[in-house]
Amino acid sequence: MSENTRTLRPLAAAVTALGAGAVLALGPALSATADAGAEATSTGVGSTTVITFVIPHGCDGSATTGFTIDLPESVTSVVPTTAAGWTIEKVARDSGEVGQLVYTAETPLADGYRATFDVQLQLPDEAVGDVLEFPTAQRCEVGSVDWVGETAPKLELTAATSHDEAPAAEEPTTAASATGDDVLARGLAVGGLAVGAIGVVLAVLARRSTRA
Repeated sequence: MSENTRTLRPLAAAVTALGAGAVLALGPALSATADAGAEATSTGVGSTTVITFVIPHGCDGSATTGFTIDLPESVTSVVPTTAAGWTIEKVARDSGEVGQLVYTAETPLADGYRATFDVQLQLPDEAVGDVLEFPTAQRCEVGSVDWVGETAPKLELTAATSHDEAPAAEEPTTAASATGDDVLARGLAVGGLAVGAIGVVLAVLARRSTRA
């Protein structure tokens, strides 16, 4: 057996092991894309967050025509982001607060393409660890898909952090104050030059007086 063969066998085994590990690592992620998902910029209780909802596919090959998101009753402030190619309708509860967002495709989204929808909302001041559910429904040219219960997008509340707090607003600098500061600086500069010139004149006169 040549030295090269002995070297290549362990290398091939290592590559095979790494490939198998990659498949195992990607397995959960690939299976997770089969369902509608959601990702939030913040999960701290009471914080303002932007949740991105995802439609990963059509309905058994049929193009998507609409998408509906049901919001938890504890969420009272909802601002959906406009989405190109989609119209958005806010459906109110009896209380007058937004309880559902209905997206309708201007042109059906073909299967094999994913769509994302950003929604800004205020998270409730509930206990850390509480889970908010967002039941969703996907409508297609043929058929529909509902994600409710175990398959519904969820968001677990965490403790609020300093990053969740709104930064303190800085006092703006007005044009009047900026102009006043500039005039004062120029006045001090001119005054300094005048004092320096007077000092030079006095020094010259003192030298002439001494020579005389």
